[in-house]
Amino acid sequence: MQKIGFGTIAHELRQAQVAWIVVGLIVAQLTFVAGGVSFRGAVPTPLPLLPCVVLQSAIKFINLTAPSSAGRIGINVRFLQRVGAPTPQAFAAGAVDDVSEKIVEIGLVLLTLPFVHIAVKASDLKGGAPSGRLIVAVLVVLALIVVALLLVPVIRAKVLPPIRSAFSGLWRWPRNRQKRLELFGGHSAWKFSTR
Repeated sequence: MQKIGFGTIAHELRQAQVAWIVVGLIVAQLTFVAGGVSFRGAVPTPLPLLPCVVLQSAIKFINLTAPSSAGRIGINVRFLQRVGAPTPQAFAAGAVDDVSEKIVEIGLVLLTLPFVHIAVKASDLKGGAPSGRLIVAVLVVLALIVVALLLVPVIRAKVLPPIRSAFSGLWRWPRNRQKRLELFGGHSAWKFSTR
């Protein structure tokens, strides 16, 4: 087994050609551009590209310090608020971005299926279904939320306008061809550049 440490990295860098190091560093940054393009596509508000690219770099740093999606969601929402997007649309943009990324991943898997051989046995598939109590508890909580929205005017007045704004943001991007191209094209380019 070979040990990898700073000495090994320094030895490899001394033997590397400077031109290839520069090319590698430049190509590695292109993933941020693809991520910035897809982020622009998820938001109905027009955004400049360079701040979106810098945001993608900041998200990589945040993922080092807070490796859950909470840090990414927080920085995305705050960024969109700072550039003038309404808060509900900022939250909806995260959902649009995640769903489009999953669609691109599924599409790439379906494109590669003819080129691979997969043998899966039903006994290999093991997964735990959620308990019946958990499902009932979630349904009860959702029902209580709906009842509170319907019966309490104060809650309805505070909650429904942001929800309407978020849904208007969700439905605006499928009708805009440029946003669809940015969203799916950016995710596709990002997936190809990181593989």
